[in-house]
Amino acid sequence: MTIAIMEFLGLLLYECLVAFLMGAFHEMKPQRKNIYLIFALLPLALMTMFHGETVGNDTGEYVNFFWRCEYEDYAQILEESRFEKGYVTFVSVCAYLFDNVQSIFIAEGLFLYVALGRWLKKYCKSPGLFSIFMVAALLMDGWMSMQRQALAEGVLFFAFDALVKKKKLKFLVLTLLAAQFHNAAYVFLLAYPAVYFVNSRNEKNNNLLRFNVLAVAGCASALVLTRVLLGVLISSFPIYSYYEGGAYMDGETRIAIVLKIAMYALMLLIPYVLNRRIYLDNYLSQLLYKLSVVNLILVILASQATILSRLAGVYSMYAFLLYTGCVGRLKYQGNRPIVLVATVLLFALYGVVITVYRTPQWQTTYPFSWCF
Repeated sequence: MTIAIMEFLGLLLYECLVAFLMGAFHEMKPQRKNIYLIFALLPLALMTMFHGETVGNDTGEYVNFFWRCEYEDYAQILEESRFEKGYVTFVSVCAYLFDNVQSIFIAEGLFLYVALGRWLKKYCKSPGLFSIFMVAALLMDGWMSMQRQALAEGVLFFAFDALVKKKKLKFLVLTLLAAQFHNAAYVFLLAYPAVYFVNSRNEKNNNLLRFNVLAVAGCASALVLTRVLLGVLISSFPIYSYYEGGAYMDGETRIAIVLKIAMYALMLLIPYVLNRRIYLDNYLSQLLYKLSVVNLILVILASQATILSRLAGVYSMYAFLLYTGCVGRLKYQGNRPIVLVATVLLFALYGVVITVYRTPQWQTTYPFSWCF
């Protein structure tokens, strides 16, 4: 376990040093940002592409599925597998082209980190803190454990472009495409009405006020109707019926969910306390704020059924992007250094606690093993 902690803290220290030395905690010029993103994301991409079979809770299941696609008929697998059609096709293509199971992880890592780098280049002016979150908040670990959902989230980065530009058809097509890798992506369809239903360019304060009122009302209603919503979810996606009666749907509130609720709530509250107009500064901030509230609502609902935390994972990246942008806009000589240091220390503690007490239940990243 000591080795696991040292590996985690070593990788976190690397991200902190690269961000500090390249000035990634404040707004960066495009060329410098490109260089930084290569240094920051390349180690994470290599770990995702070349990790051993002991890394990632579901890796063994994906390895077995690859060999099934290698030797069995594609049409039969498509009919019998509980996996989504897009993921079945992805693995089948890799199995057809390459006689090596590592090909699915290499393809995953290449796609995810190119998509992430492009997304951060476009929407994150000061990406240092976000790269630290990839390690400290165990976002990278989640991508290595949940390959199907990770691929779906990668596609949703492109759907986010369409959301920002209000291209409804493109947003719909890309979101449905993402759902072919993991059904959780369907919940991202809520993003469009959440962002634009109460949108008013000329009344920014009223815009967010109306949205907050609707969000609170919606969350309260959903909490009351959680069991009904779960019934609809299971009937719509019967492949998840095996969760019924298990820990994911037993109705017990777990400490992990309580911690996540507190974490995402504080990530929304702290920037607002330091700057009351921080969510009104620009159009992107308002959009990300609304997605972050949807994320928080889904995590609150997960207190009634842990399985719903998978749905919240679809929105979590946008919560971290919002917080990163807000911290980057704080005054450098004022609160920014304090908030940065406190954030890194708290998330480092979070990562250490998970590594020590929740291995292998939550993650099996450390001690890390390569495929070589």
